[in-house]
Amino acid sequence: MKTQILLVLTTVGFAAPQHMIYPFVLSQDYSNKVSPPGKTLVRVGHVIRDISEVSDSDYSITLILEFMMAWNDTRITVNQTIFKDFHDKG
Repeated sequence: MKTQILLVLTTVGFAAPQHMIYPFVLSQDYSNKVSPPGKTLVRVGHVIRDISEVSDSDYSITLILEFMMAWNDTRITVNQTIFKDFHDKG
């Protein structure tokens, strides 16, 4: 039996206007190339979105899988003003 996994990771970047209010604030020492300080608990999950093919002849399955990872990073803080306004309106 052979296993093939196609993993696609994407990042979207954009230039935001200077007057934009950001929902998250990065600390001065933040670098996405460096792991958060201390031990980091990473929560992992997955969801199968679609099974498009099952082959009995070569024992393979073709599917679309959503893979999620989440962790806390103390170098990133939340702009509470934005979320307070959103919460008050809701």
